[in-house]
Amino acid sequence: MAVSRALTIVMALACVSEGAIARALSHPAIVSIPVHRHRVSRRVARDEVTVLSGSTYPAPIPPDSYMIDMSIGTPPQQLKLLVDTGSSNLAVSISAQAGGPPPYFQAASSSTYQLVAANALDMEYVVGDWRGDIVQDIVAVENAPNISLDVSFGTITSSSEFFTEDSAYNGILGMAFSAIAQPQHHPIPPYFDQLVSARLVPDVFALQLCMPEDSSVDNGKMVLGGYDPSLSYGSPVYTPLMQEGYYSVLVTDFAVNGASIGLACGAYNSPSYTIVDSGTTELLVPQAVFNAMLGAIPEGLRMYFSDQNNVYLPPAACNPSQPSTGCLDGWPTLTIYLAGTTAGTEFPLAIRPWHYMRAVQDQNGVWTFQSAIVPACNEGSGITLGVVAMTEYQVVFDRANSRLGFAPSTCAQNWQLRPPPAIAIQARVDQSSCEAEKVSCSPPSQPSIFTVYFWVAVICGGLAVILAIGAVVWCFVSKGSRTPSRYEMLHNVDVSSSPREHSVRLGDRYDAGRAESEYYMHDGLETDIADDDSPAPAHAGADGHPLPFRLG
Repeated sequence: MAVSRALTIVMALACVSEGAIARALSHPAIVSIPVHRHRVSRRVARDEVTVLSGSTYPAPIPPDSYMIDMSIGTPPQQLKLLVDTGSSNLAVSISAQAGGPPPYFQAASSSTYQLVAANALDMEYVVGDWRGDIVQDIVAVENAPNISLDVSFGTITSSSEFFTEDSAYNGILGMAFSAIAQPQHHPIPPYFDQLVSARLVPDVFALQLCMPEDSSVDNGKMVLGGYDPSLSYGSPVYTPLMQEGYYSVLVTDFAVNGASIGLACGAYNSPSYTIVDSGTTELLVPQAVFNAMLGAIPEGLRMYFSDQNNVYLPPAACNPSQPSTGCLDGWPTLTIYLAGTTAGTEFPLAIRPWHYMRAVQDQNGVWTFQSAIVPACNEGSGITLGVVAMTEYQVVFDRANSRLGFAPSTCAQNWQLRPPPAIAIQARVDQSSCEAEKVSCSPPSQPSIFTVYFWVAVICGGLAVILAIGAVVWCFVSKGSRTPSRYEMLHNVDVSSSPREHSVRLGDRYDAGRAESEYYMHDGLETDIADDDSPAPAHAGADGHPLPFRLG
């Protein structure tokens, strides 16, 4: 079986010309791959919308997913995989039950498929999760004939919220480092790592993510082995990688319309460094950063950024299908500063309103805008630079030199917007140590459901204790001042004395109609209220004691 599979793999890889393989091994080339953009239109309830005025046009907003075409198996099966720099595993869905749209990877149809370990993967993301098997097969990048390799990867057998109702991708291509690959005890080497190890590409790739509404316009490129100067204005400016797991960088400042929001450097990188994640649409920031940013937003626009009122309809004068009209020019530009590769330097990344405002539809199909800046503590990181922060730039993931580069992208020219501002290295204003100033991740502004349940339990528990104490006190008080029972009044029994001082029999005064009653209990002790000299009643037992009864 193993020999047969090996021969099949050799024959499959032989489809790549011998000269191409030789060129790839001796001098790996830069490969540029088209990227497909897919936007998920989240429908919001009408009561979520702060209505300003109507609009029926979709807005050019940050997309939900970017995909590339890949093929798996022999013969090749074409699939679209989500490009995710925030994870490290490659995985594809195998059925509708597993999740996602068709086509699905059909393992039985591939002669080079091999099961490595069943039920060995359990992946969790910020949103969604999936479970599956570890398998091995030939995986190739479409439109790149030299990029084909027999590798291990995951097949998704079940999932929850990993695929949305209108997802367009059939799986995921994790491009982060092996340090966060799964399973933890024996991680699968990321696909890109295996390409680098096979000397098919150098250890660097780049992403240009565009967001035009016209599907005929290029949605960007993924460049393997380097970056493409034709996709940007000028050369990239680099920031050092702080850790190799996620693509972690150091944010030194955050500005609104050019003015710093005034927090110490550590607040932007708390509880950990900022990550660059193409699998996340939004710009996620710690609550303290969000609050400071909100305070710097012009007062007339502040309510639209609030985490309580961030869904609204665009102004009537603004046709969001034509961003060149400049109807959002009055909205603030956000700027994130990253540390330069030289100590004491930083450079700005501008994020303009056409990038951080996201379009959604209400239940009537009317288009609304929603801020894509979200307060969150995500996966232990400080800020997450999602797609909204990447669409202005060609982002270069230079793993070989442990750095990330940013160059203003040419995407803007596709829909007649001004190009993004040039990036220039400058001296850092805040020279304090970012690590020394780290603070814990602030809780969200609204209480969590766990917090609500906790305080409800505390209040209910406190009331229960008070009621129990009150019941005990009432019992003690009532014992000393209770009303004598009917029998005690008839026999003039002193209820204040010890129950054992009374041993009179009921005699003829026993109420024969209460034959179901029991011994009278006083202070928890059985009392035979009887007179030793009196005859036993006719209803007494064989030992002379009265049958059980209840008084009062």
